[in-house]
Amino acid sequence: MRHPPYASPSSPSQSATTSESELGRTMLDAALVLKTAHFAAEAVANILSTYGVTYLPTLMAAMLHDTVEDTDTTLEEIAREFGEEVANIVEASPTSSRLSGYQPKLTSPFHCCLQECTDPPNTPYLIRKQLQIDTAPRKSREAQQVKLADKMHNLRSIREDPPVGWTARRCQEYFIWARKVTSSCYPALPQIEMAFDDLYENQHFVMSGKIYKCHPDVGKDVVSEAEMVELKQFMSVQKKRKRNGAAPIYY
Repeated sequence: MRHPPYASPSSPSQSATTSESELGRTMLDAALVLKTAHFAAEAVANILSTYGVTYLPTLMAAMLHDTVEDTDTTLEEIAREFGEEVANIVEASPTSSRLSGYQPKLTSPFHCCLQECTDPPNTPYLIRKQLQIDTAPRKSREAQQVKLADKMHNLRSIREDPPVGWTARRCQEYFIWARKVTSSCYPALPQIEMAFDDLYENQHFVMSGKIYKCHPDVGKDVVSEAEMVELKQFMSVQKKRKRNGAAPIYY
């Protein structure tokens, strides 16, 4: 962030006012950074910590796993700021023009030759989805853990508040695809498998007043009247919490 050049104050009182103003801006900036980090931690890293992951580079990579894909940040910058292990977990395909010149240190046990947590850019959507299925078994243990937490967050988000413009079938297709990605990653974090099984086999979502099974091909299809009432109430509470900026309730 570039700050405007500092101008010398014309009086002590002006100096004090300026210092207080700068301090206030600094505190606001710090609060915003902490809020962003807290949100990111809840999104992926907090899921990992909930299931017992404590290794710092993995948790850091969880917070940064979409950074290269979604921003102009490069792996060189991530490696410089957060270390090679974190960059290696986040690492994307070296064919990316954005990443050209980055040569990860292969001395780390956490390197990956193909891709870790970042999808190759400029690749058609369907190919990227198939790549995630094909490469998931070959990822490092740390990258598989981040992948599991990321998918868990996405699936919960879709279940609790389906994206605007998505059809019910598109939501279900995401669950079908995600199951193919996550199933090969369970050995990296066995304790999370039961939570995925529950999402795929037992959970439903509400769209336009109707209830749909998250994964249409596994588990029970029948939803009791009591479950329908409870589910609709749950979704209403989730949407209200989202509007108020509160964290969602997971169960």
